[in-house]
Amino acid sequence: ATGLPTIQPPWNSTPLKIIHHLAVLPLGIILFAACSGGPSSTPVEDHGPQGAGLTPEQQARVDADRMRVGDFYSNRIEFFYLDNPKQPKGGTVFLGDSITQGLPVEKAWPHGPAINRGIGGDRTATVIDRIDVSVTALEPSRVYVLSACNDLVPDTYTPTDDLRSQFITLIDDIQTAVPGVEIIMQSTFPAGARFEDANERIRQHNAWLRDYCEEYGIAFIDLHPILTDEVGGFRQDYSADGIHATIRGKIAWLEQLADPDAFPEILRTLKDDWRAAHGSSRTLAAIDPPTGGEHPGGRGPEELVVYTPDSGRATTGTNVWGLEAVVVDGRVTMVRNGDAPIPHDGYVISGHGSSGDWVAINMRPGTVVEYDEKTVRWTEIPPPGQTTRGRLEALWDAAIVAFLDGARPDAEELLVAVSRVRQIDHQPTDVELSALEAELGFE
Repeated sequence: ATGLPTIQPPWNSTPLKIIHHLAVLPLGIILFAACSGGPSSTPVEDHGPQGAGLTPEQQARVDADRMRVGDFYSNRIEFFYLDNPKQPKGGTVFLGDSITQGLPVEKAWPHGPAINRGIGGDRTATVIDRIDVSVTALEPSRVYVLSACNDLVPDTYTPTDDLRSQFITLIDDIQTAVPGVEIIMQSTFPAGARFEDANERIRQHNAWLRDYCEEYGIAFIDLHPILTDEVGGFRQDYSADGIHATIRGKIAWLEQLADPDAFPEILRTLKDDWRAAHGSSRTLAAIDPPTGGEHPGGRGPEELVVYTPDSGRATTGTNVWGLEAVVVDGRVTMVRNGDAPIPHDGYVISGHGSSGDWVAINMRPGTVVEYDEKTVRWTEIPPPGQTTRGRLEALWDAAIVAFLDGARPDAEELLVAVSRVRQIDHQPTDVELSALEAELGFE
């Protein structure tokens, strides 16, 4: 193949992975303590107080957690108490905070029943505190652990020795809670550009964790090769706010955890989410929304808005929990988190939540875009380039589009083949990539 195609709208018109003792992932728990600090890229559910059905001991624990940690945490603990008896033993549990809580594993995990036990805001210490209700009661056969973002990203980060001690305790407590359980650790996710000071701490922690797992025969999966950009931060199309994963990032993450043969099943389940995030147009909530309300810059939750010079503002005035694309002469010139400058000869597209995901996935420098009073629409996205990473990404997009469109009988076979070469323990060759590019019609 001599080149990659310019991406046209499909709808609406290297690496390392170390795994010890890991077969295909049939059953287990995924523990992932993710970062907090603001609204997640995809909203997570606060179940609210349940009000009935707890034992006196459980209610006392929930009340104590409400005083100690807060409403969101205690509401989730209460929900777990009530939900645990409904869940099968030995299933797959995803345990962590907001990144895990937003991961659609209960409908998309392809290797048996999945139970989401994420709580936004958890640090490793508070994950340890709830092993009884999040792990012990469910008697899992396998535990996947990915923690420490909340310990490493904030300025008030957990000291290194304390965090390492907590990780050892966490592993020991899970082994004690469920004798014979298999534990698989995942590298802590990278942080986005605005948290770049944390990435060196994250890299150092992951190096220690890898060595610890190697020494004690615990499985370890390094997800950084698939999640990071060229400078080691969280990729924009995988994270709109630099903390939480977009649906594209979540699907890429699930692809690495599941067997490649099961990747088509994941996509079948999440096809509507994928199409909504990758579609060529999205509905506008407002143009130049008024300021002075409860939402910075006038951009509300989940909204996509446009700011023009007619607003009379120098910048959008939004906060960092979303993503904004600056557009001049019909092309995106810059993408950033919040309070972007409004060009005198252009405008700014600003999104929060799933709308921020849409901006993150589709608005990159060079994207051709337009808007009217109802809709923002892109007509061309620059190709990702001829590096191995860029070629893999272009193959992934093309294979997914072919599979979801159902236009060719071998689409599922091609999707599995592309997923196999994208696995982070695989070193793709030029011959492999060229053959897949030819199969998918690249010029």
